[in-house]
Amino acid sequence: MSHKLKIIALCLIASLVAINSLSIVRADEDPLEPDQATPGGSDDMDTVVTEAPTESGPQPNDDADVTFMFTRPQAEKPYEFPIGKEVHFLVGLKNKGQKDLQVQTIDASFRYSLDFNYILQNFTSYPYNKLVEPNRETTVGYTLFISEQYAARAYGFTVNLLYSDKDGVQYQNTVFNETVTLIELDEGLDSESFFLYIILAGLLALMGYGLNQLYIKYVNPSRRSSIKPKVEQEKVASTKEVDYDWLPPSMVANLKKTSSGAGESC
Repeated sequence: MSHKLKIIALCLIASLVAINSLSIVRADEDPLEPDQATPGGSDDMDTVVTEAPTESGPQPNDDADVTFMFTRPQAEKPYEFPIGKEVHFLVGLKNKGQKDLQVQTIDASFRYSLDFNYILQNFTSYPYNKLVEPNRETTVGYTLFISEQYAARAYGFTVNLLYSDKDGVQYQNTVFNETVTLIELDEGLDSESFFLYIILAGLLALMGYGLNQLYIKYVNPSRRSSIKPKVEQEKVASTKEVDYDWLPPSMVANLKKTSSGAGESC
């Protein structure tokens, strides 16, 4: 029995020694380098800035002098446009070069106010096809309607003028590219509200008439019964009291004879 206990004790001692040696070996290993411990960490990450792609398209012509003006509403900074109304503006082009220029179209768009690259709505492009000779100028108008679905807040508004020269080279000028604010107008009483008030007044009148009839029928029925005898008495009095003064005397006598004869026969 004592021999078995000795063997078990020796086994436990041997296992403890093995566990201790493994922990010492792990402690003596070399630590990882910072680059190996955290690959792709904040120290190794480089901030990459990607430039927004430039729009490849027609560029402005140095010989074209372009002007822009709002006519309805006659807005100035800050630009405020009423919702549900039209917006009118004029675009002028003066040809300072030696080649003919031809005004082709104007396009306008609403954009996200924080990022003008995000287009919310493109308006209709009007074709003008107006020829502008050297040292001449022309003015074209544009009209757009602001839908009532828009909320009253700030939007980006961009207007582009597209034109070309006699060689067919295309040009484009951004004549307006700023933030505008859409507002709601309080116009007071409109036609829709007026007819609504008329309908409400009619309903109130019908309701009052109905309540009056219910009051007479159920709450104060004596008032209804007192009205009918009065009307009947007036009818009887009107039939008995006849004014004969305007009739000739002979006709009055004939009427009295007729009435007395009818009374005797009865």
